Amino acid sequence: MFRKIIDVLGQHQLKVLIRNVNRLMFFIAAAIMLFAAVTLVPGLLKQTTEEISPMLALRAAEGMSALVDHEATLLEKAANSNAVIEWLADEDNPEKVLRAAEELNMLSSLTTSGKLYVIAGKSQNEYLFQKTDGNGESSNGKTPERLPEKEQDPWYFESLADPAPYRISLGLDKTTSRNSAFLDYKIISGTEVLGVLHMNLDFGFVLRRFPTGLDKVAVRSIVVDEKGMIIFDSRINYGESFLQNMNTNSVDSEFSGTPFLDILHEYLAKIENVFGNNAEAVTVKGGGMAYDLIVISPVKAMKWSIISLCTPGHVFTIINLIPWVVVIIFLFIAILLISNTFIKRSVIKPLESLNISIENYKYNRRTRLEGTERRDEIGSLANTIEEMYERFNAYNADLENKVRERSAHLKAAKEDAERLFMRVSEQNETIMESINYASKIQRSLIPGDQMLESFFADYSVIWKPRDIVGGDVYWVKRFNDGLVLCACDCTGHGTPGALLTMLVVSAFESFVSEANCKDTARIIWELDQRLSAVLKVESNASTIREGCDLAVLFIYNDRSVAVSSCNTRVYICDGSEVKKVKGQKLYVGEGKMQGTEHIQTTVFEPMPGNKVYIASDGLYDQVGGANKLPFGYNQFRRLILENHHESQSVITDRVWRAFEDYRGEEPRRDDFQLISFQL
Repeated sequence: MFRKIIDVLGQHQLKVLIRNVNRLMFFIAAAIMLFAAVTLVPGLLKQTTEEISPMLALRAAEGMSALVDHEATLLEKAANSNAVIEWLADEDNPEKVLRAAEELNMLSSLTTSGKLYVIAGKSQNEYLFQKTDGNGESSNGKTPERLPEKEQDPWYFESLADPAPYRISLGLDKTTSRNSAFLDYKIISGTEVLGVLHMNLDFGFVLRRFPTGLDKVAVRSIVVDEKGMIIFDSRINYGESFLQNMNTNSVDSEFSGTPFLDILHEYLAKIENVFGNNAEAVTVKGGGMAYDLIVISPVKAMKWSIISLCTPGHVFTIINLIPWVVVIIFLFIAILLISNTFIKRSVIKPLESLNISIENYKYNRRTRLEGTERRDEIGSLANTIEEMYERFNAYNADLENKVRERSAHLKAAKEDAERLFMRVSEQNETIMESINYASKIQRSLIPGDQMLESFFADYSVIWKPRDIVGGDVYWVKRFNDGLVLCACDCTGHGTPGALLTMLVVSAFESFVSEANCKDTARIIWELDQRLSAVLKVESNASTIREGCDLAVLFIYNDRSVAVSSCNTRVYICDGSEVKKVKGQKLYVGEGKMQGTEHIQTTVFEPMPGNKVYIASDGLYDQVGGANKLPFGYNQFRRLILENHHESQSVITDRVWRAFEDYRGEEPRRDDFQLISFQL
């Protein structure tokens, strides 16, 4: 215990202090890193912006141009196809029509829109070619779909008038109501124009190829055509109606008065009327303009240009704070070093010395704690620890003496208890052997099945003492005119009740004879007299009140029944009702009966098929159920009436199971005896 306490007072406090100092150092280092980052990031951002802006602008131009290049390449391949040229030269030749349709259907499946239009130069017929199913066949078969005759689209005549073989324009697609880029390509054989190929490209789809990451670095991005007209401006939200909201300003008005305008005009002149030229991106820095960096990159396939205007300089104002930040950091480091030196000298080193002294002190009491002579908190802590040790040492010595004394007492008590346990175990074993032997004797008093089987068509007996031996017993004897059955419930249970049952059975054997067997009242009176004489009731009236409840039945050979009963109910069931002999409130064994004339006898006429039941109060008085009430008479009567058609063994078994279910976890209160037979 003492070692744990000084560990807590010494090592733990020291570790906590060192940990807190380390945390402070960590936060200071983090603050220094934060200040350094704030001062260095603007310069890095500026450098990165200047290096990456041209690359992103060029990537944007290439992304927009790649899609149009793909479509233009397909158109060029279709226009130069021998099958297409031969078909338009001989438009009505079925074989040439099929070859041209197969190739154009296949090429249309590679385009973004999935459609190609052709206007034949000679017949002025317009044809539609669509995506194929992989076998060269479109949705309308292998032949081209000829569109209804109508006024020719303007794009056809504009393409014919344009000296260039390839033309791109912007407009609204009437079939899809979408802003579109229209690509037209002449089909030429020698000097003769045989027709024009036409394709619609969703312009919104083209603009979606413009990478949004560019605007995160560049403040503004502009797309212009070869004439210097602004097509797209990142500051404007065009929505779906792009052409209606398209900016109509020119670069002349937008950049008027800036030296950049001449550079832009020179750049646009390079790519005007040139398809697939080799113009590269141009980067302009400063120049007295509002932008720190301007990047121009070509969209070659469409003869457009992307202008990226960057203003990274607005994030650099914090650089002016660098001198003050440096001064603050140096001051902070100086304060930290001074504080750390003071804490180590005044707190940590004395605690370390005290901690080493405590470690020695724990295992060698002859040494004295270091620091007890100090007049500060360290000295107070050392003196307190030494005083605590003295007190704990005295307490431990006293406790050890008490433990030794208590251990000696406990050892002696344990030995006495073990000797007593052995003696009780031996006595208990002797008693149990005696009780088990008494149980064998008592069971030998119970009548055998032969007499009941020979007299009754059907019978059943349940005899279950609460303990090893019990106070319930029944006695049966056969005579010339019939059979005597006595059901007896002696006072108490266990050994006292078992002793009384032996007296009762012995009495029955001695006085019940052929002469008095049919007089059930006399049998009860005679037993009362004999028990009172044996138990000496008069001399022990104040201390002994032993006896029994008794029902005596004589069943004649013709199956008539005479019944006399004291505090024991006898039930007779015919299947429709249950009759009962309640029994007089007389106690057998007190010796108070004046004669047989005071004992009632009930005679039942012969009733073949009726069933008789006699039970001890161990059945009726058992507590159980949800309300902890006695089992009672009504439940028993209901059971024997409901099961009257069953055999006697089935009926008594159901009564026993109902009794056990009702009892539940409650202990048995008395012995259980149930005798039933069919007349």
